[in-house]
Amino acid sequence: MAKKKKSKPTARRRALRRGRIASKQKPTPAARAEVYPLDQPVGVRVEGWRQPPRPPRDPMVGRTCRVEPLDPTVHGASLYAANALDGDGRNWTYLSYGPFATIDDYMSWLKGVTSAADPMFHAIVDLETNEAVGVASYLRIDPVAGSI
Repeated sequence: MAKKKKSKPTARRRALRRGRIASKQKPTPAARAEVYPLDQPVGVRVEGWRQPPRPPRDPMVGRTCRVEPLDPTVHGASLYAANALDGDGRNWTYLSYGPFATIDDYMSWLKGVTSAADPMFHAIVDLETNEAVGVASYLRIDPVAGSI
């Protein structure tokens, strides 16, 4: 007896499995959007939602780098040197700050941003060289709204 050949899943089935398109099934009552008294939809209630904690200030270590709270004294000089590698300033195109003409200007900016709670800046430190090579930050931290 010959085995029946399995058919390949269609593009629609693959997309459904990956959650890229909605199925034709009707949503369950729990999945329907809630509506305010003025007949305005407000979305689906998230059961069990709790306010998240603020992001921790602990270092995070990965395979190739460490992400740690930005300290101008520890990271400033190596970050300025790393930024200087971008001679034409393309890294700054979509930022509201920089590029910085002098290390003093950069250090002043670093001291200002590290004294604020939001945004929360971190240095990205290369594990091989132990040099800070970039920055990352959490923006618009608002735990009450669930935004980290």
